[in-house]
Amino acid sequence: MRDLLNYLREGHSRRVRYFREAAEYIAEDNLRTASAASLWMLLVLVLFLLATPLIISGWQPTAYHLLFLPALLICCSLTYLGRRKEVDRRGCTALCLLYILVTFLFLFLIDTLGTPENVACFIPVIFVGMFPLFTLPLWLSYGLLILIEICFVITTSLVKPQSVSQYDIFISLVGVGCSMVVNYLTLTLRLQAYRKNTKYQRLSEQDMLAGTYNKHGGRQAALHYIRESNPETVCSLLLLDLDDFKAVNDTRGHLIGDKTLQCVGEVLQGEFRSTDIITRFGGDEFFVLIKNTASRDLARRKGLAIRKALREVTAEKLGFSVSCSIGVVLAKRVDVDFDEMFRQVDAALYRSKSEKGKGQMTICEYIPEKRL
Repeated sequence: MRDLLNYLREGHSRRVRYFREAAEYIAEDNLRTASAASLWMLLVLVLFLLATPLIISGWQPTAYHLLFLPALLICCSLTYLGRRKEVDRRGCTALCLLYILVTFLFLFLIDTLGTPENVACFIPVIFVGMFPLFTLPLWLSYGLLILIEICFVITTSLVKPQSVSQYDIFISLVGVGCSMVVNYLTLTLRLQAYRKNTKYQRLSEQDMLAGTYNKHGGRQAALHYIRESNPETVCSLLLLDLDDFKAVNDTRGHLIGDKTLQCVGEVLQGEFRSTDIITRFGGDEFFVLIKNTASRDLARRKGLAIRKALREVTAEKLGFSVSCSIGVVLAKRVDVDFDEMFRQVDAALYRSKSEKGKGQMTICEYIPEKRL
């Protein structure tokens, strides 16, 4: 029993983390699915209205059948516009739920008030097919399933004879049970695929030598943070360059040079938070984007700590001390362009090396205009 509880608890924590980390992707994917599903549902409904009189003698569409057409057309239009205008995460989820509820509403009405003398044929099928299409938290999908089933059982019991409603209730319960199982399995498979993709993505974005982001991964992470934070971004961008690193490679060999870079990665990961973006930009250059911080005093203390730790670590592990020069740019509640910010921090680093000498640091304020 304890193992089962631990398994369920671990599965729940994984799903919570999945919905938190992949929230943007999930919302966009749900909107794409709702857009495609509403269009296909509209086409199927039109074919159904045309073909059913040929199959069932004397069949006539009800008002619910006919009203379902414009309702689906509205869903198609709204989901299409939502994709075109790139609505935010909440907008994507709202449009997705709108399509789900509209579809269930009209099929519910068709299967109950529209055909009180017949056994329901749409609701059980849509129970199984609808929710596995979308990536929704289990509490939401299961909650909607149970709520719709309760309403369906009450309505069919009131409007249909007992000889018919008993079959409606049984078939719909089977549909709900199958939907819960399929939905759970589908979500589990999506979670497994996400974890594998995330693992491979992290490997592709990692500098295996320094244990930090590589250039592409760090740049993308920084752009994402700035895009989410603008127009009032608060951050510090620190650019570090080793002094006389070429001489280390030339005189001590590339193996020692690689170990030196490993020492830099170790020092930076020890000095900064796991949420900060630590990146080997190329060669012996590293940058760190420090989130939600633009303190000159903190930048100065971090710079001193990095230089001190780097000298100590390299002396201990390599037998000689390595120094570095640092440039820092602080952004305090401004609209940041990452490329411009990097240009400014590169200029600050250049001033450290050319004007102040080796092992120095220059700190500047970010200037939004395209000038220093």
